Amino acid sequence: MSTAVVVGNPKAGSRTLASAQRVVRELTGAEPDLVVDLAELGPALLDWSSDEVTALVEQLGAADLVVVASPTYKGTFTGLLKLFLDRFAAGTGPALDSPARDRKLSGDAAGRHPRSRADRPRPGRGH
Repeated sequence: MSTAVVVGNPKAGSRTLASAQRVVRELTGAEPDLVVDLAELGPALLDWSSDEVTALVEQLGAADLVVVASPTYKGTFTGLLKLFLDRFAAGTGPALDSPARDRKLSGDAAGRHPRSRADRPRPGRGH
């Protein structure tokens, strides 16, 4: 099984990277085969003709397991990660179509994150 990690933290070598690598180790018992720390790619992410980024997209598309990790800023993942993921959405990379695509490792059936404010008791509402 080929495994990969993609990290969208703007700081290279972040704790997010270490966490994503640990997830792969826990799931497979081995280090990831490919580690993509997007902070190290810099301006190449903005260059749609970058051979380096295109090669990474192809390698990730071929992996059996990809762990994608990003810190949360203002309720969503980083722009750095979005830049990279847009390569898949725009059809410039392989389709990420697999049975595992829609599975979530966190959240409930409605897609809410465990720390979502929607489920917290609110003062004055009988909670």
